[in-house]
Amino acid sequence: MAENYLTPDAVEVPFDDDETESAAESVDASTVANPEEQRARAERRKERAAQRERERKELEEKLRAMEERESQRERELAELRGFVTAQRQQGEPPKDPYQARLDEVYKRQQDAYTAAQAEVKAGTYDEARAKHYEQIARDIEREKVEIHTERVLAMQAPRQQANVARQRWVEKYPEVYANQRAYQFAAASYERRKALLEPGEEPTAEMVEQAMEEARAQFKLGPKRAPTASERERLSGIPSSGGGGASPSGGGVVVTKDFRKMATALYSDLSEDEAVKRWANEVGKSLRQKKIL
Repeated sequence: MAENYLTPDAVEVPFDDDETESAAESVDASTVANPEEQRARAERRKERAAQRERERKELEEKLRAMEERESQRERELAELRGFVTAQRQQGEPPKDPYQARLDEVYKRQQDAYTAAQAEVKAGTYDEARAKHYEQIARDIEREKVEIHTERVLAMQAPRQQANVARQRWVEKYPEVYANQRAYQFAAASYERRKALLEPGEEPTAEMVEQAMEEARAQFKLGPKRAPTASERERLSGIPSSGGGGASPSGGGVVVTKDFRKMATALYSDLSEDEAVKRWANEVGKSLRQKKIL
């Protein structure tokens, strides 16, 4: 989502080439009375004036687009401030460690926008500087998506950890999970042991082992073969593929439903499949290198 940081302010120059040439042409005209040459010079002056007018209009259009995007960001920030204020008034301040990082990214974005405007007014904004600010805009957008992705992963982490822990017991005691009464017996036995813990004392894996073994003995459930992948999926509720996502890039990045939404929002100019593929190759790959994914 690249952005151009431009304003319609005309860049002033100390000398106007039209005036310089006009003066030269007036001298030539007094010595060379050539109607065709005079018409050619007039056409050149007209074309230069038209070119400057086109450039001025193009700058105005880019500034309007930039101002619209900036207004949208301001509205979003205003809504966020309103939400935070309401939460504080209710005595429930949000605890979001990622918001400070997002605020810092938005500040850098505003600083870059201000710097680009200053360069245009100073007459130093050229093609090289435009590419410089384009790169800043791309980096900022990618960083915002990465932070939002990390937030989603953090929210999903407890559930994923619970699923991993459950899968371990499903694989070790498949016969207990396959028998509804035995499973309920084991769960009750485990809860009874938890109730006997001292305040502040944490449950242990040994307590789970004891509850499972009691259930096996009570219902005379002997060791059975290890369940197949499809059986583990049925018993645990976890897809055997490892999460139900897709990895369009083939790089081991699992694209969940939330990540797919982020990809289509970030690369709105691409088709959904192309947006997901690009997200996986850029944002997803970066997060995987940081060991976040």
